Amino acid sequence: MKRFGIGLAIGFITFLVGMVPSYYPFESLFRLRGGLSHCTMDFDVRDIHGMPSSVEPSIDYVDESQAVYSAVLADEMYGERRLVVSDKTVAGDWFAGVDPGRRLAGVEKETFDGYRSSNSVSRYLGHEMGDDSRITLLNEFESSGIFKRKNGWADFRKRFPNVNGLIIFSSVGLNPTHTQGLVSVEKQCGGLCGEGKFVLLKKVNGRWTIVRKIVAWVS
Repeated sequence: MKRFGIGLAIGFITFLVGMVPSYYPFESLFRLRGGLSHCTMDFDVRDIHGMPSSVEPSIDYVDESQAVYSAVLADEMYGERRLVVSDKTVAGDWFAGVDPGRRLAGVEKETFDGYRSSNSVSRYLGHEMGDDSRITLLNEFESSGIFKRKNGWADFRKRFPNVNGLIIFSSVGLNPTHTQGLVSVEKQCGGLCGEGKFVLLKKVNGRWTIVRKIVAWVS
């Protein structure tokens, strides 16, 4: 009977260990090492600031993305003392590849293809946001805690006074020569308050500058 109880306990532990990788939040945070007789789990923080699920961006891409985000944040910072930015990207694919009004005229096909490709998965932003003390990254756990209730925006404003809203970026799309970039930006400030836009940038003399902003939706 004692052996049966030990075997049952081992079987249950084996089941739990086998279930861990099947849940996305744990897949990106933990690494299993060793066999059944010597199994350890390591908390891996690096994946929080990279591409989830083993998709790693190149160093060049991260560097260029940081420069693009910096240019857009400088524009968003105009007249603001502080910005709160979601640490997870969300693709703003409002045109779905169709642009009947030709509002995306001037965007190279390779740049838009890069945008679609880079936004095939969500990414966690960390290094790309730099170290500007005026920028606060809001992680998804904190965000869920704030907005899980109906008065979420009241809680948000209480926690972040004098902040106009929450900024959510897409991943950056680049052309092969890294001279043109496209990124989408959402600014949410309430149930019927916010806007989404594309920002088109070009690199001149090693510096990213905004060419134009294309408003996609307003509420």
